[in-house]
Amino acid sequence: TRPQPASISSEQATRFTDDSVKTSTYQTLAVILHEKLGYIVSVGGPRTNKSAVDSLADQILSTIEFTR
Repeated sequence: TRPQPASISSEQATRFTDDSVKTSTYQTLAVILHEKLGYIVSVGGPRTNKSAVDSLADQILSTIEFTR
C-alpha cells in the first residue's frame, strides 16, 4: 500500500502494509530512522486476520522506546 506517516517513540516513521493474495499473508511494516540507524518492524499473519495483525502491530509499536 501507499506509505503512511507514523510516530514511534516520538520519532517520525513510515508504515506500510502488504496484502499478498498469492501467499495468503498480510503484514504491517514500520520503518524508523533513529540516530542514523534504520529499523524495520514487521508483524504478519494470515490475510483473513488483517485487523488482528494491525492491532498487534499497534501494540508492539507503542512499546518501542529509544533511549539516548
